[in-house]
Amino acid sequence: GLQVLNGDSERRAQLKDVCEQLIANISHFDAGESTVRNWASSLDAANIHAEPAEGGVLVSIKQPEDLETELAPMRADMARGNELLGLQNKYWIPARRKPADWTAPTPAEVAEDLAAVRDLHDDPPVFAATEPLLLVVAYVSAAAIKAAASGHPEAFGDHATFAITSILGILGTSEDPGEIDSDALRFENDIGTRATAASAVPALLLPALADQVAEADATDDDVAAAAATLGSLAATETCLQFARGCDSVWAHPCAGDPCIHVTAHQWVLDLARACEIGEFDCELQRSPRQYIAGDVIARLSQIEPGQLDTSRLSATIRALGRAASSSAFVAEPAQRDLAVLLHAQSTAMVHQESADGGPFFIDDHGAETMSAARALLQIRRRTDAPEDLLLAYLTTLAPDTHLLSAFLRDLAAVGAETQELAGAASAVWPAVITHVLDQAELHRGVFDTHETFNDYALSHILPNFDGKPEGLHNELGRGTVRWVNAQEIAEFIPRWLPWAAGRSACLLELIRFLRQLPVERQITDGLEWIADLCMSNPDWNLATYAPMDEWLVE
Repeated sequence: GLQVLNGDSERRAQLKDVCEQLIANISHFDAGESTVRNWASSLDAANIHAEPAEGGVLVSIKQPEDLETELAPMRADMARGNELLGLQNKYWIPARRKPADWTAPTPAEVAEDLAAVRDLHDDPPVFAATEPLLLVVAYVSAAAIKAAASGHPEAFGDHATFAITSILGILGTSEDPGEIDSDALRFENDIGTRATAASAVPALLLPALADQVAEADATDDDVAAAAATLGSLAATETCLQFARGCDSVWAHPCAGDPCIHVTAHQWVLDLARACEIGEFDCELQRSPRQYIAGDVIARLSQIEPGQLDTSRLSATIRALGRAASSSAFVAEPAQRDLAVLLHAQSTAMVHQESADGGPFFIDDHGAETMSAARALLQIRRRTDAPEDLLLAYLTTLAPDTHLLSAFLRDLAAVGAETQELAGAASAVWPAVITHVLDQAELHRGVFDTHETFNDYALSHILPNFDGKPEGLHNELGRGTVRWVNAQEIAEFIPRWLPWAAGRSACLLELIRFLRQLPVERQITDGLEWIADLCMSNPDWNLATYAPMDEWLVE
């Protein structure tokens, strides 16, 4: 088209001749007739129109009317495919990655989108993949269910049955293979479809949706069956989404017989039933999973640390942390269960990382330490919260500085998720600093060594989380909450400095921390702390460091 627009009359005549030759030789091309005629139309100046537009020139090509008619059905189908992609981006992209002026869909919008999704589901676009369609069905259906459960039944429109049966159906498609597939417990083969469906299932317990569930011909057993597919068949992230969905249950008053809290409590315990790893089977050449059929909590204390898959406890820990801090009927048993889970998880992680065979980073996806950090901060919201539960967890991790560094990093990160967690993190951090430094004294043989994770563990004593970069399991909203009481934490720096001396990771975190203090204190105490960290250890002097140079210039 641009060649035609920029060409003189002779060049345009030549291109029109090419256009006519293309049409005359249609039978010689592998491409279809419509495609060749479309090419040809862009070479005829009579079909090209140009007009000024903001920022440039708008060029349009008019196709023959019969070709327009022929292509109209395909273009309409492609438009429906684009509608599907638009809905995917609207619901799939996290809120924190949306533009600054973004607002969440209203219940009325959700109802409109649900109607559109049902139409796309019942009559799928030809030029659309199956996976995005199921993903959008899951996301919009889940959004409608959660909105209706929170007091906005208008989010269903006329399609409550479609939303409910879609969610139950997505989870129901996972049939029990007869034995637990270890790979399936780590990775889903979709891009979030099952996880999103799982997040909506707990809401189906709530009395607000009882009528809609009944109208969908779904029973309590059907909902329970959907939840039952997760423990032995779903990846950790899918189970974590289910655990997050249970927050609405813990926040709801007791209802039903049995109480919805009791039902949800049992569901989240069931998520951990595939946590036991059997002895190595020489014939199978692998260690098969042992499905725990009885009391999960009682069994945990009997499983050898080397035979526990700690990732399978993450979702249960996540759910019970919120339950234990709530006014739910099961808050007390949830707190007792949580103590057992955290002890078993931390002990097993340390054991497995220190086992023969060299370094093995058990928490490679970060679900374990972040779920534990969130649960431990959640229960800090209780007026009778046992501080020693957090300190006991730190004590267990202390000899393994890889795990300790990850946990301290995640504890600071979780504090930035909500105002409640921010308050808990701010209140407990002085005790965290004191306890970690006490543990460094007890394990001086470990912490005196200048190793990467030793340095990281000591550096993360200073909390500097700003939301970037994000881990796989953050639960951030539109932004992060600043919770660090820098002036209070600064009082612990003199005790921390002898451990931090000569460690570049500690220098980086100290510089980041100093930026949270008033400039006057940065100039006085800050310069002195930097000098001590860089020069007090003659064996590990830090003469120059780019972040330090930038801070000094500032």
